[in-house]
Amino acid sequence: MKLTKWNCAIKVSFLLAFLFSTIVGYSQTITANTQGTHDGYFYSFWTENPNNGASMTLGPGGNYSTTWNNTLNFTAGKGWKVGTANRVVCFEGTYNGGSNGFLALYGWTKDPLIEYYVCEKHGQWEPPGNTGDVQYKGTYTCDGGTYKMYTGQRVNKPSIIGTATFTQYWSVRQEQRSSGTITFATHVEQWEKVGGMKMGTTWDYQIMESEGYNSSGSSNITVSECQASPITVAITAPTATTAFTAPATINITATATTTSGTISKVEFYNGTTKLGEDATSPYSYSWTNVAAGTYSITAVATNSANAKQSSTAVSVKVNVPKGPYGGTAWAIPGKIEFENYDVGGNGIGYLDNTAGTSVPTPPNFRADEDVDIESCTDVGTGYNIGYATAGEWLEYSVNVATAGTYNLTLRVAVEGTGRTLSILAKGVAIATNVAIPTTGGWQTWQDLVIPNITLTAGAQVIRVTIGATDYVNLNYMTFALSGTPPPTVTSPVTYCQGATATALTATGTALKWYTAATGGTALASAPTPSTTTAGNTTYYVSQTVNSVESSRASIVVTVTASPAAPSVTTPVSYCVGATATALTATGTALKWYTVATGGTALASAPTPSTANAGATTYYVSQTVSGCESPRASIVVNINAIPSAPTVTSPISYQTGATVIPLSATGTALKWYTVETGGTALAAAPTPSTATVGTTNYYVSQTVNNCESPRALIAVQVSTVVQKVQLKAGWNMIGCPISGSTPLQTALSSIWTNVEQVKNMDSFYIITNAPQLNSLQTVEWGKGYLIKVSAPCELTW
Repeated sequence: MKLTKWNCAIKVSFLLAFLFSTIVGYSQTITANTQGTHDGYFYSFWTENPNNGASMTLGPGGNYSTTWNNTLNFTAGKGWKVGTANRVVCFEGTYNGGSNGFLALYGWTKDPLIEYYVCEKHGQWEPPGNTGDVQYKGTYTCDGGTYKMYTGQRVNKPSIIGTATFTQYWSVRQEQRSSGTITFATHVEQWEKVGGMKMGTTWDYQIMESEGYNSSGSSNITVSECQASPITVAITAPTATTAFTAPATINITATATTTSGTISKVEFYNGTTKLGEDATSPYSYSWTNVAAGTYSITAVATNSANAKQSSTAVSVKVNVPKGPYGGTAWAIPGKIEFENYDVGGNGIGYLDNTAGTSVPTPPNFRADEDVDIESCTDVGTGYNIGYATAGEWLEYSVNVATAGTYNLTLRVAVEGTGRTLSILAKGVAIATNVAIPTTGGWQTWQDLVIPNITLTAGAQVIRVTIGATDYVNLNYMTFALSGTPPPTVTSPVTYCQGATATALTATGTALKWYTAATGGTALASAPTPSTTTAGNTTYYVSQTVNSVESSRASIVVTVTASPAAPSVTTPVSYCVGATATALTATGTALKWYTVATGGTALASAPTPSTANAGATTYYVSQTVSGCESPRASIVVNINAIPSAPTVTSPISYQTGATVIPLSATGTALKWYTVETGGTALAAAPTPSTATVGTTNYYVSQTVNNCESPRALIAVQVSTVVQKVQLKAGWNMIGCPISGSTPLQTALSSIWTNVEQVKNMDSFYIITNAPQLNSLQTVEWGKGYLIKVSAPCELTW
């Protein structure tokens, strides 16, 4: 089942609802979800989206063929309605799984509810995938191939009994094939023996299935229960638990019997390579000078009728000779990482009670061994020992420089109480049932000091054994001659990238500084850390009292990367006299400055002054994890108010005249009908000449987004001018001026020549006293007699 993308368990959910049918004829093609029997075999077909490119054709006996094209989820197969643990399944044919698919012996048991797969071939994706609920349990050999074994729990998923929580077992063959024999009893045995994976007591159906997901493919498979061979052959030695050390001599023995004829020979193989043969019982072969590695040994018996039968393969591991990891014994006094236990294999360099690893996502470090190694979050380390259970042990080849009394410091992490461990040196107990207190978490690390450990000088082996309660996490152990404690230090020491560092300090006598936890040459003086590059660097310091140098205390120097400068918008522009707001930036714990470097931060974000035109630059930084970033600059431009645009004023028109829009000389003109305020007109106005009078318009210009004062344009509209020629003496005229106009105003153009003016009702005589003249105004449309002293021109 591909746990990362799909749930093959879904394919069984239809068991409770779909039609169970019996088909007898051949060449039946199925596209709808169903189960039944056909020509003596149980079959099952399911697709997540029926009639969408997937089909199964039922052939004679155990034969079926499938095709699927861009199908979301699909499975089909033939087999048996009731599975068994000891069935030997023969299958042959072709399988093309495309990118996502596999060919597997598949079935279910109940009590407990188990879904199992023996995967023989797969597409580009290898099941069951790598997710947190899948555990790798190790490898084993069967039917001439190597299988990887996995288990995983499915919570509230569809099953043969409805939605339930159940366990999946997986065995995935590494040498892929679409034809062969599956000795299912071997898989059941290995699941329980190696993986602790027990099957249920009630068996449900068991089929050879073709499966695909989001892919296209095809298969043509014939499945049957293999005919029993007349030959029985088995390897009696070595067993899978036998330990060998290179260069090894492996004495292989086997038993072979036949119910037909006699056994003519037994051949011994490593994988597909023949090692030798023996024709006389007891059958044996001595394989000599075997190098370190893992081997799959089988025996193939041949009888007098030339029938052949292969034994179940036995996986044998030949370890490198016992010795220190990396080839050099660990120095004491000094530090030993627990994951660097001796080479030699299980039972020699270590003892691990469970095959494979219990770590959900193990690192690629000593991955071919059974010790549970996991990534470590402790400062300055890479791996730790995890899932260590009762009775398991690890050995370390060491070289003790000086006999004496030592303080042993163990770096441990434990969740819960009751854990203990014991330590041997040269086979003699130096610490027994040491209690390990809880640290509060499996990656919460503490030092556990075991004082006054007595060690003799020279090469020896130290063994660390886990006590009666399971699960202890171990990181490293440090041996230091007692009597001289390590100096007192402060750690970690933190700097920002690029900051000026000072020499490290410690409290102690005759300090010696190092760049390694053990060994190496002391530095000439206390080191001054480099802050050029972000990261962690560990320094070490010891003190010497009475000629005895202590163990080394560690100081972790953490250089934190400088954050980027905050995000700003620049330039910021204002007009002279405008109301400004405080500057802004995007960042954490902002600091504002008026200088690019140095100086003192302002109390708050500055509000620029707009009193005078010009440019001012401000600077801002952000502080993250105590480290201040470079400063970003913000240029504030205060732009001068431009002068009013150039205009011509006043502009005169006579009533009824044709006019054009007003104009001015300037940039980005705005036109108004009021001196201040108001809303700018959409365009330059065109004055009206319908009415006599003066109308004021105003215009501004905008430069650098700053608007100027407004210039005035006065538009004057007057009546149309009329001229009348008068002769000396009396003249009769009509008044063309609208309304009522004072007499002297209306006749201003000839007033110096006027002697008398009269009409039917009143008169005006120049020489009269003003109060005697009854005619004071002229009115539109009336006629008047005017007496002038000389010829002249009257302009209305």
